[in-house]
Amino acid sequence: MGDRTGLIFALVFGLIALSIANGAEMQKEIPASQVRATIEAGQPAEFDNYTVAGNLNLSEFKIEGPVHFNSTLFQNSVNFDSTVFNGTAYFYNSTFNDDADFGYSAFNGDAYFGNSNDYDSGTTFNGIANFHNSSFNNDANFYKSAFNDDAYFYDSAFNGTAYFYNSTFDDDADFGYSAFNGNANFYKSAFKGTVYFWNSAFKGTVYFRGSAFNRDAYFAQSRFNVSDFSATKFNKEAQFNDAQFAGTASFNNSQFTGDALFENTTFQSRLSLTRTRYDKLFIRWYNIKGGLVYDDAAYMSLMKNFKDLGYFEDYDSCYFQYRREHRSQPWPAVNHWEAGIRKVIDYPLEWFYGYGTKPLNAFLFSLGIIIIFGGFWGALGLGGAKGPDQRRSKRRRRMAGWRYCGYSWFQRHSLPLRHKILTRSPCHSKNRRAFEISNKEGIRIRESIRGAIFDIIRYRGKRNDSESNLNEDLKHNMNTATSLDRDIGASDQSAA
Repeated sequence: MGDRTGLIFALVFGLIALSIANGAEMQKEIPASQVRATIEAGQPAEFDNYTVAGNLNLSEFKIEGPVHFNSTLFQNSVNFDSTVFNGTAYFYNSTFNDDADFGYSAFNGDAYFGNSNDYDSGTTFNGIANFHNSSFNNDANFYKSAFNDDAYFYDSAFNGTAYFYNSTFDDDADFGYSAFNGNANFYKSAFKGTVYFWNSAFKGTVYFRGSAFNRDAYFAQSRFNVSDFSATKFNKEAQFNDAQFAGTASFNNSQFTGDALFENTTFQSRLSLTRTRYDKLFIRWYNIKGGLVYDDAAYMSLMKNFKDLGYFEDYDSCYFQYRREHRSQPWPAVNHWEAGIRKVIDYPLEWFYGYGTKPLNAFLFSLGIIIIFGGFWGALGLGGAKGPDQRRSKRRRRMAGWRYCGYSWFQRHSLPLRHKILTRSPCHSKNRRAFEISNKEGIRIRESIRGAIFDIIRYRGKRNDSESNLNEDLKHNMNTATSLDRDIGASDQSAA
């Protein structure tokens, strides 16, 4: 029993001694002047777990080998302005209690300012972090870093991958006019101040998935390749005016609490707005050149947004594209055979009337019918008279035919689907001999059938019609066609 107790006490005292030793190691202090002298002499810069006392000035130095400042505490300001790091720069888990100036610096090796593992926090900047006009020629790692004051990265170049994953910016962050030539990862980062990314270029894939912008976020005039803003929260105004998205852009599950400004923003590839929540999205349909990734709710929300903003032409174009996309999607709530029939019928609705968004199509088709059948009836002598006047010119006969067809078209579209209009005689001229032959009478009736079908398409194409109207139109058309078949048969028997 006594031996066991002694062993326990020995283990406890050993752990205490080890803690004291580690604490002593962490508390090693070195003057800033000694750090400068060591690096200036070309000696290895090994300062892990040190506390640097005093203002450290290494501006315009050219450091050939790697530098180690892992878990280092800088009590005062640090100046690496215009410094060149030709080796790897290690600043894992370091703390800068005052301003840290890395402006105009060049990192030719990897730069590690983040976290060396998944458990500890990354580098902490308690003062201003200044990296403006810096060049990161390899990977730049700021994983889990904390910027408790302003952070300046404007006019910087990230030629490798830029890792800002899970970082926190408590004050303003300025990345304006920066170039991200590799991938940029801001996944789950928190921006608590105003953020500036305007006029920046993202040539690789940029990830802002799961990030939060608590104040205004400016991405105006920036250029994106592939961008992922999924599940991102914009709690204030988000400005993307005049930005260019060359690759796919995803805002799935994102939330815009303030205005979302996308004026003159172009999307050359597909834009995804699935489950995106916004009050006002200032975007124009003609700028979504790559189209919208299909989602019923996304289309409906965007159309409502266009209508609320008064962008009626954008509404029409969006609705037209939605109907086309909807046709190619599976319809699980409709029987397979019924869905097939309705999808086939959907094509003439698109061609003839543009689902109610292209009325000029209907006019052109009607004009074409008038010209074709006008020429046909004119060639048969429509409008001729007995006696000397019977020898009227071919041109006058065609003009008479076109006048009749125009009058007939006006009647048909003023009183749509009237059975009386469909089966009445085509004219009241004295020359009726051209219509006593059964095949010509059949052509006349078929012309009326085309007009009836066109009426159905016209009314069916209106975007505010319900799907149930299609069934009514089809039933009415079938009844009319049956009646017309009887008329054609009667005409054939009469001719015989």
